[in-house]
Amino acid sequence: MDMLQNLINTVGLDNSFFYQLFLAVVLYFTSKNLFFQPYLKTLNQRRALTKGRLQHSQELSAQIEKNKKLYEQKAKELNKNFQSVFSKIKNKSQKNHLNETLIIEQKHKDWIKNQRDNLSRVCEEQEKSLEQALPNLVKLLTEKIKS
Repeated sequence: MDMLQNLINTVGLDNSFFYQLFLAVVLYFTSKNLFFQPYLKTLNQRRALTKGRLQHSQELSAQIEKNKKLYEQKAKELNKNFQSVFSKIKNKSQKNHLNETLIIEQKHKDWIKNQRDNLSRVCEEQEKSLEQALPNLVKLLTEKIKS
């Protein structure tokens, strides 16, 4: 111990150095337990929460992208189905329209034929009545001319 005392004296250290060393060690452990460890623990918890939330948000983003692609695919399928149904309805409508046009055209042709037939019949009747009346008219005219 004397030897340690001699060494300390030759270096120029006194007892206050040991007190200061002791206080520094006590202050270090006290600060470590009261300030640094709780701060580091809170910081690590915050990092873990941030990392967890970031990972969760990335998972949600991936799910959103997946749902978006699924939605686009289903929308394309629906669009194809709608186009198919629309085309079928359009074709059916065009066929119905064509059929109705043909039916109306045939009805008009039939009506025209009936009108022609009626006109022909009326003309024939008028012609017959004129043929029957013609001899009487000729007779009357000749009598008038003679008188």
